Amino acid sequence: MGVKYFANHNEKWSYCLFLLLVLKDILSGPQISGLLGFSWCSDQLITLMLASCLLMSKVFRLGVAIRFNFVLFYLLCGIIMGLAPLLTVNESTGRLVMKLVGLFLMIVLPFTAKFFTAEAPGPYCVGVKDLIIKGKTTPSVMIFYPMDKKEYDQKITSDSNKYPVIIDGDESNPSRVAGLRLTHDISTTSKFALSFVPSNFWVAERLMDDDQVFNIEAVVGGNLHKDFASRLKKLTPVIYCGGLAGIRIQSSFLFRYLASYGCIVYTISHTDGSSCCYKDLHKDPNKFVQYNHFSMQTHTDSFGKKYTHEEFRRISVANRVKDIETVIEYIKTESMQEFQSIDMSKLTVIGHSLGGMTMIDSSHKLPDTIKACVAFDPHLLARRQEILEESQFYLKQPTLVINSELFKDSPFLADFDSKACMDKFKRLCDSSKDTDSNNKKQNFWVNLEDSGHLSFLDVSQFSPGPLAMTKTIGSPDNASYVMNKNHSIVLDFMSRNNLLPVEFDNPFKIELPTSSSQE
Repeated sequence: MGVKYFANHNEKWSYCLFLLLVLKDILSGPQISGLLGFSWCSDQLITLMLASCLLMSKVFRLGVAIRFNFVLFYLLCGIIMGLAPLLTVNESTGRLVMKLVGLFLMIVLPFTAKFFTAEAPGPYCVGVKDLIIKGKTTPSVMIFYPMDKKEYDQKITSDSNKYPVIIDGDESNPSRVAGLRLTHDISTTSKFALSFVPSNFWVAERLMDDDQVFNIEAVVGGNLHKDFASRLKKLTPVIYCGGLAGIRIQSSFLFRYLASYGCIVYTISHTDGSSCCYKDLHKDPNKFVQYNHFSMQTHTDSFGKKYTHEEFRRISVANRVKDIETVIEYIKTESMQEFQSIDMSKLTVIGHSLGGMTMIDSSHKLPDTIKACVAFDPHLLARRQEILEESQFYLKQPTLVINSELFKDSPFLADFDSKACMDKFKRLCDSSKDTDSNNKKQNFWVNLEDSGHLSFLDVSQFSPGPLAMTKTIGSPDNASYVMNKNHSIVLDFMSRNNLLPVEFDNPFKIELPTSSSQE
């Protein structure tokens, strides 16, 4: 089971062009040399196109990953430089010649499609459903849950039953998957650092053609597993919140992992304008729009009012917390009626980056409702003042904070006293255990080795090379291991705090570091 990432569309075109050249040579006569040299008018043009197709996709992706404004420049340079090892000119005939290495790549390339399997090792298969919740706010929510294996096996063989990864609100065109952050470009947001911002739909379509849709291995609308339908066991509710310009599907591998162990996961597309795609409730509440690039110094809301970056993040987190409250109320009422066996005494929240801060803030405000908090690279800026200047901003719940190795020391975070905030927040949370002798909670603070800020997301598996160059993940060869290790740490934390309905056997045998030590 897993998400399969197939060879790029341009690479397939290059293979077709190569077959065209072979066919033309066969039709023109059994001259082996015909495969290597052609007349300039048609054959050499096709040869150039063939070589360009081979290089185009990878260089184009690299250009987008480095800086969108220079995509065409990188593309042109890449093709020119790429022609050197692939093509040459025959001095005696003056004809363009495809080198043997070029021919080798043309033949081998179609068989080098990259396949990544996202592990969902729990005892249950996974179902998924999609809805928009109406309450204080109207967040778009996707739900992952354990389903019946027999039904799963019957339906999963059909691609129509797999959930396509698409842009929210644009189901008519599954190729628009910019929300996966694969098509994010980098622009300078600080004097010393870079940050991801989303590119536009056109870039998404160029990189992700219709035959490259990622299917989540989860059956749409499958029946709840009988263990929970019969109330023999209770589902552990988990709410997930993505980061700035994120999308609710960005960590689908994690959601499947959790659901396979008996969790029901609610992942949110926020309504405050910080998601990759969102509904602008001030203008047209029925239309999805894309997140726009922002300035780190000033932000402008939908009414045109400007804020500093810290002010804007405070407002954003406050609005996101309202979405969390809406989802919690939905779980208590409508979702409880549908799934019936949800155990609200085990409600766990998980967030990445700004979403991590959102979940920390939600846990602080709702200590009696939220029972555990997990944060990946939490962006503590939104509550910097409270953390540094007060002694009351801490979590009573069991807390797991996982910091990526490359992100935690970035100058971008240093600009906002991130390390000081994290150290103080850690001390406050740990000291809270001493004030209550009955508090048996376990806090864990983990530095995830060989990881970057995007190592927690699906995109780290789709395009690890370019992301590693931008220091947003660690080693490309280690990306899958790091992701599965992170999933294992999260499940281990939940198991230690009795939050899972089934037993979890940690495949990595990781000893979670306590507050006094780090991995």
